[in-house]
Amino acid sequence: MIPQEWKYKLNSWKRTFKKDNELKVMTFSALFLAIISIEYTFRANEELIKAPILGMHEEFCPHPNFYERDKDDPTRHRLIVSDIRRDVQKGHENIAILGGSETQSYYLSEHQRWPFILEDLLLEKSKKLRLINLANSGNTSFQHVKDLKVIHDSIPQISKAIVNTGIPDMLFALSGRKYKKLGGNIFDHVAIFRDRSLIVEIEHRKVQKRSYDYSPMGYAGRQQRRWDTKKINELPDIEDELELHLENLEELIEYSNENKIELVFFTQPALWKEKLTKDENKRLWTGGRYEDDSIEPYAYYSEKVLAEALDQYNSSLIELCAEHNIRCFDLASQVPKETTVFFDGYHMHESGQIRLANILYKYWDW
Repeated sequence: MIPQEWKYKLNSWKRTFKKDNELKVMTFSALFLAIISIEYTFRANEELIKAPILGMHEEFCPHPNFYERDKDDPTRHRLIVSDIRRDVQKGHENIAILGGSETQSYYLSEHQRWPFILEDLLLEKSKKLRLINLANSGNTSFQHVKDLKVIHDSIPQISKAIVNTGIPDMLFALSGRKYKKLGGNIFDHVAIFRDRSLIVEIEHRKVQKRSYDYSPMGYAGRQQRRWDTKKINELPDIEDELELHLENLEELIEYSNENKIELVFFTQPALWKEKLTKDENKRLWTGGRYEDDSIEPYAYYSEKVLAEALDQYNSSLIELCAEHNIRCFDLASQVPKETTVFFDGYHMHESGQIRLANILYKYWDW
């Protein structure tokens, strides 16, 4: 119950507000300033985005355009077929792109990502193509198989697919976690998609802004933790995990052959190499080794080990594609291991995306 005194004051204010134009102006001005203040408080710094240094919050959320929480299993996510259908264009050759965060490029706007840039370049060549980026942070070869089947069953207009795969599987193999538990995405055990209501959006911005600092969950904090933590300089036996990865790719190839879906694979480029400079090394944050189900790694693999592991995955992919007569573009050999391309171990900033799109445009004959 509202006290009678409050009701009287409220009614009095309403009567005054209706008559007093100056009060109206002051009220609306106060509301406007309040909105601006909230926006400034919760908005991520644009300069930091350009760096780009992105908070980890977005990495743990499925792509809001094409993924949703699985109703049967809330800890997993799945493609939203209806949204993909709207992205398909009549009269164009529609090509799906499958991959992880390095392909999704969640830290950049759509027009800064290589699929968008490449599509623009190809349209200038009068090639009516629609490149539909279905990549999602953490997606592994398990998820690629699932997604290709969903695409074929629901969207027959997509008859070709680019598969950029390797690094998420490799990082999970090195993590020490039980590979057989993996569903389709590295983050399935934490990635629960939420609709972007106003309250959730405000909370998202708070987390995102906070993650720029040196807090344990912040991007810079993760880089610092890797820098301070002991390194593993020997590549462990990942033969079983690599074999399972290749089995998934074989299933992908077999399914595509049966259903007349044309595939092309990309090897994955990265900054990792035998020896990085101090500045390059301080950019890294992934490649941890975990104990059981611990949240934080107890050690990290050196850049040399990460490079060796990725070479194994890329070489195996090339061999598999040759065996099955599937097109494989060795992107890893074409992209320089430089900070002009990568802002961390394997994610490309805007200039790297432009460079990658131009490399693909130069060799595009598909």
